[in-house]
Amino acid sequence: LVFQDTFDLNIGIIDQVQSVVFKINTDNGFPLNAALQIYFTDTAYSIQDSLMTLGNTLISSGLLNSAGRVIQATHVTATIPMDIDRFSVIKGQSKKIIVRAILETTDGGSTPVKIYSDYSLGLRLGLKVKLKVP
Repeated sequence: LVFQDTFDLNIGIIDQVQSVVFKINTDNGFPLNAALQIYFTDTAYSIQDSLMTLGNTLISSGLLNSAGRVIQATHVTATIPMDIDRFSVIKGQSKKIIVRAILETTDGGSTPVKIYSDYSLGLRLGLKVKLKVP
């Protein structure tokens, strides 16, 4: 199961950058683990760079009761530093973000689960920039 959405990216005018850290907060209310990837693209959706190594399970499944129903979403916070050269390219060329989550059940997708309409996957992405003071 794959969830994907696209968002506008407007970093604005940020000069004299010393360090950059992306912060991702997720709330997974599905009975599925998720590998998350964030792509930076131009206006034609040509991928310029990606934030993480694809395949890392950053989002664990929600907590299940004995009937296999999610009773509590799992919250995960991840911080991903980015070097200045990569950030400069993204700042100059990227206009969109594609967020893609690949979800699968435990045991490599071999465990069946039920999906209910009240399940959700929440994601918040932030950027922390440390500036050089002239």
